[in-house]
Amino acid sequence: MQMRTYLKWTFSSYGHASKILLKGLKLCAKVHPIAEVVVGTFEVVFAFEVMRQENNRKVGILRLRMQDLLVAIFQLRNLQDREEISPDGKRVNVLRSVMKKIAEDIKEAASACDFYMSKKLIYRVIKSLQYESVFAEHIAMLTEDRKRLEMSLNTRTAQVNERMLASIHADIKKMSERQLICLDTTREQDLRKFLKTKGGPDTWIEDENILRELLQKCGDSIESVLGRQSGSKESWSEVKKKVQKEMAEDVKKALGEHFEHFQTLLDLQGQQLTDIKKNTDEIKAALDAGPHDRIVDADFKKLWKDMAWRKSVNAQRFVSALYEHLIEKLDAGEYDQWVLDYLNSAYLQPLLEAVDDDATGFVTTREINTFVESMPKNWTLLQWIAYWAAGWQFSVTRYKRSIYKLMSEMYGIYPQVLPTNRNAVIRYLRDDVIFHIDKLLQSTHSPPSNAFESEELRKLVTEFTEVEEERLHTKLKRVRYNIDAQYIVSLVTGPGRIERYIYPILYLLLRRHYGVLALAAKETLHPEEIADLTISLGNLFSVVNQRLENLTSIFQQNNVDVEEKLKNFAFGMFKLYHEYPEKNVSNNRISEYIHKQSFFDENVEPLEVRLEDLVYYDQPSEATRPSSFPAGTSEDPIQGSWAGHAYDRGISKFGLIQLSIKSSPEGTLTGEAVTWQFTLKISGKIRRNNQVIIHLDFGRFNSKDLIGQFDAEKGIIEGRWGEYYVPGGSEEEDVKNSDEEALKDAEENKDEDQVLKDVNELVVAYSDEETATQPVKLGAIETLPDDATDLEFAASDDDASQGPQYTFVLRRMPASLWRFLPSGLLDSPVAAGSLARARWSFALKCVLDRIKREISPGGYFVEQFIEAVRFIILARRELYEDEKYCPRLGLSAEEEEELEQLKCAIFPEFIGPYYALVKDTIDQYIYPGYGCDSCDGRIVGTRWACLTCMNDSFTDTVDLCASCVKESVELRGFIHNASHVLLKCDTYVMDADWQWIIPRARLMVVRIKKEFRSRSKLRTELADESDNTQSKDKPSCQACHKEVSLPCWVRIIYWSSNEGCYLCARCGREAKTPATDSFEYGLPLLQLEDNDAQVEAVTTELRLATLEKKMDQQLAVMTKLLEKFSPPVV
Repeated sequence: MQMRTYLKWTFSSYGHASKILLKGLKLCAKVHPIAEVVVGTFEVVFAFEVMRQENNRKVGILRLRMQDLLVAIFQLRNLQDREEISPDGKRVNVLRSVMKKIAEDIKEAASACDFYMSKKLIYRVIKSLQYESVFAEHIAMLTEDRKRLEMSLNTRTAQVNERMLASIHADIKKMSERQLICLDTTREQDLRKFLKTKGGPDTWIEDENILRELLQKCGDSIESVLGRQSGSKESWSEVKKKVQKEMAEDVKKALGEHFEHFQTLLDLQGQQLTDIKKNTDEIKAALDAGPHDRIVDADFKKLWKDMAWRKSVNAQRFVSALYEHLIEKLDAGEYDQWVLDYLNSAYLQPLLEAVDDDATGFVTTREINTFVESMPKNWTLLQWIAYWAAGWQFSVTRYKRSIYKLMSEMYGIYPQVLPTNRNAVIRYLRDDVIFHIDKLLQSTHSPPSNAFESEELRKLVTEFTEVEEERLHTKLKRVRYNIDAQYIVSLVTGPGRIERYIYPILYLLLRRHYGVLALAAKETLHPEEIADLTISLGNLFSVVNQRLENLTSIFQQNNVDVEEKLKNFAFGMFKLYHEYPEKNVSNNRISEYIHKQSFFDENVEPLEVRLEDLVYYDQPSEATRPSSFPAGTSEDPIQGSWAGHAYDRGISKFGLIQLSIKSSPEGTLTGEAVTWQFTLKISGKIRRNNQVIIHLDFGRFNSKDLIGQFDAEKGIIEGRWGEYYVPGGSEEEDVKNSDEEALKDAEENKDEDQVLKDVNELVVAYSDEETATQPVKLGAIETLPDDATDLEFAASDDDASQGPQYTFVLRRMPASLWRFLPSGLLDSPVAAGSLARARWSFALKCVLDRIKREISPGGYFVEQFIEAVRFIILARRELYEDEKYCPRLGLSAEEEEELEQLKCAIFPEFIGPYYALVKDTIDQYIYPGYGCDSCDGRIVGTRWACLTCMNDSFTDTVDLCASCVKESVELRGFIHNASHVLLKCDTYVMDADWQWIIPRARLMVVRIKKEFRSRSKLRTELADESDNTQSKDKPSCQACHKEVSLPCWVRIIYWSSNEGCYLCARCGREAKTPATDSFEYGLPLLQLEDNDAQVEAVTTELRLATLEKKMDQQLAVMTKLLEKFSPPVV
């Protein structure tokens, strides 16, 4: 308890102590310049940590070690800078090399802290052991650095004892790992215990209920885990994938990649500190004089002195006095005479905001200096004032129109985006942050058309805008336009209020995003690439939120009406964002400027983006399929093609696996593998006694390790599989993991029966040419022990759950032959007890298959294709069930068994591409963000939206899948029945378009039904007349051109009155999905029945009333039950 109390006090005093330490180190560095590299690094890192404004115990202990190391530098005061002879005879500055290493180690430790703090709590807990190991390594390194520094400073020590330092490093690391575990918060301790009680990751990651409970305990939401807006029906599957991806991440590798990004951020932070120091030095020179002498600009200094102001003055009074001062000073013949037009009360507010940076209503000498220092070097003070009085609004107005145009172009390019990128683009365009931008644009006042007629002002604005854009572009380019944390915004913009920079930085970001979306129309992008665009915008608006909170607090303290004040503050840009912080689809103007592009004369071009400019770009490499390595091209017997299974209690976990292995003289293994579902990378080692470790990297899904024994004589690798091996770990760690956890359970191979030699030639004759180049003994194909313990041949009388757990077998044989191996089926020869007959049966089946393929290749391919089609049908239905897609059709027990057999029979290289195509097709037709409110499934294909059951903002609707379109639903205050009018969405309808679609559809329902009924009544009255003059006005079906009557369908189009957009009942049901280049793409069909269904929206008041009525009914039932069971009153 005393240790925890001490650490708590130490952590809380870290910031104050570091400031004092930094001051002392700067003084020390003046005497000993050799320390400047460390002092400068720590200063930047400390400023970076302060800006991050986050705290954590484990990060805190690492920061304390940095601080402790730097204290040792004070020993320099007792020494002179000296040189010593290095072992190779060259003269080097020992202390300088030590200092450089310390600076680099501090950077790496700070980078690890930054990376750790960027992770959510759930990820920190899941990978806590790895993070603790990394932190312990850095603590040990910093401790070692301090010891090395002390040895270097000790004149009695001739050389640094590296062996002793290595010993210290190992001891400190072990001690630190134990200490870091003790630093867990109560929540982290509870989460660790929770995960431990739920079994390993393979157990709880598959259980949605456990995952929900884990998120709840972490205090995270689905949206926070996914880092974007998400739909309730699609989220859990994506959360699972996100967590699996995080679990599979190699922390050391990720830290290495993060360090480069962190170094860029430190450089930006260092540049800011340099600029601040430069300005501060100029200001400090005048601090000893009166208040006016603290001001660096002569005009402001004279005004301050003449007005006898102290350290601060009322902002409005200051600006008014400034105007009078400048008007009196300006001569009639001066070049800046045009500025007089803007030195009046009409332009008072924007200049007041520019000077009063913190919006307190008072201007200080510090703010005056900040305002002056930000002025371009070749500008006069009058020009700078004119820019903020009038030119800034002109700049904002131009940016506003350009952003409108960019938004329009991005929505316009969406239909051309490749299908594989389409869902990611949809999520980007429907995210809340896009609607935040719309609110910003709507809320910002547009000036009168004649407000900026001055040519001088236009030139001034253009000049400053170009310079400012270039500055921001340079910094954004350095961070690769990836604002993955809120603090990066201030590193890019520099100090100052966000309203000054929001429009230019938003314009530059959207221009870059437009370029990425344009690239998405040509190339397949990593799904996280587009998701990161949303994160960047989200972090930008987090700064806006923070500014808005500060403004609200200041206005309230000054007894000012916040809403009234925000109407004019910064041209009102925050007004709507403050009043309506939530997404409001019904009140957006995005669709208006999408469909009125000609309204904007701005010509905006996307920022050119190349593949190599992307954050998630990987250098192209030649992919190697598992059959690409001929078996006989290497003397190393482990190199080449392999196939086999990884079992869990007698069931093949991944189906048949094909592997292609390369080996190096050092024993390193690389290559690729495929299953029916995955294509994965291989890494690993082969070491003493032919012990083999194969690491299977499933990418974003998971990683597994195969640890076993390689028998070159029999061509077999067998052992156990799990999560043992960490790539890049030391050999000692690998041996420890594999020996203790895997090889202790490995089964020894048995000698083969003599009969194997008699049929070996038959198998070799069947093998593919590339495999046949190396004679394959039948022992490499069939290693059935006499006691039938080998997994794929075992025929146990017990149930499958009692079979061996986590075992694997790989064989040097063509994958297509595995289907003929005996198995645990009832008709298996092994089950009859005849081992020899089983082997002969296997060999004969191999030969017959070869003969069939050679005699009738066409028929053979048809059989294979029919089998593949059957597999795809069953696998597709299984996928629908597992991912909760709808409409669903589950598998029977017989079909499940058939599917498992096909997974183990069809070789992956043949079936993998078919399954990938099916999965990709499903992914393309998933309706992002929406699920069926009847069956709770994720909608694939057509979404049916009720025109009546939706809230006022159009963000909450009743949605149905094709299977549930006739179902009635009662939820969230809506009472939906089959008579309601529905909108059929065959392609994704952008959220922005609902703003005009919903009101128009409701009007159309009433108008069209009225017209049809009037026409029907007129036809009845004129039935006896031969001349029908109204025939030309009758609507006809767009597809079959026949006359249309109720029921029918109508395509809703923005510019059309819907004449010529009718479909009859039959054609509407059979309508094909519009092509991406069609004007109908992304627009719904309105279904019109011959009834009097309500089309008006259910108001919020009515929904609340419905919910209250339902609750009253439930309370009445509970009251009756209580009265029934309560004892009688005596």
